[in-house]
Amino acid sequence: MNKQLSDYQKREAARQKAKKDLLRVLNADQKAALKELLEETSDMLQTVYECQDIWMSQVGKVDSARYKVINLVWSNDDE
Repeated sequence: MNKQLSDYQKREAARQKAKKDLLRVLNADQKAALKELLEETSDMLQTVYECQDIWMSQVGKVDSARYKVINLVWSNDDE
């Protein structure tokens, strides 16, 4: 059981380091695009949970945020 806990702690530490490394290399526009995407998807999901419906304006906002992430985070060379 101790080995499993140790393995988990190593994986978690590696995951946290990778997250910090990623955030360190993103520029301000990339961070803003990711933040906007997270906010818009959270808003849309909250609406779905509350009333089982999605407003078309929310779909447009999520689509716009998605394209910002595609254009700012990933370049054509990454594909």
